[in-house]
Amino acid sequence: MTAFGGVVVPGDRRGRQLGFPTANLAEVYGDEPQDGIYASIVRIGDAAVLHGATVSVGENPTFGHTAGRRIEVHIHDFARALYGAEVRVWAVRRLRATMRFSGPAELIRYSAEDIRRSRVVLLPLLRTTLPS
Repeated sequence: MTAFGGVVVPGDRRGRQLGFPTANLAEVYGDEPQDGIYASIVRIGDAAVLHGATVSVGENPTFGHTAGRRIEVHIHDFARALYGAEVRVWAVRRLRATMRFSGPAELIRYSAEDIRRSRVVLLPLLRTTLPS
């Protein structure tokens, strides 16, 4: 399991437009995983509550963003704004590699499946406590 974290900053807001809002991390610390999509557990700030998440690490080739690596965290069943908050991430399992899609519709289909798979992986883990 890889652990890292960062501070939430504004992104392109594309995830929200596609139906999958993300917290974009900057000032990242810890052991960043290789590029890909991950089933993850997150802690927001000092909160005791852990949340399931699906995390994208890498470039966004579908929309022509190949100039920089990003970490985008989609927190399952969560709708609060987090700008400026610290988010700690435990990447539990790599689900797939980063891919270029033919367009938004294909990306939405894959993202929905990634989230479904992430929920299955994380279900038994969210009942346990992770190290701080």
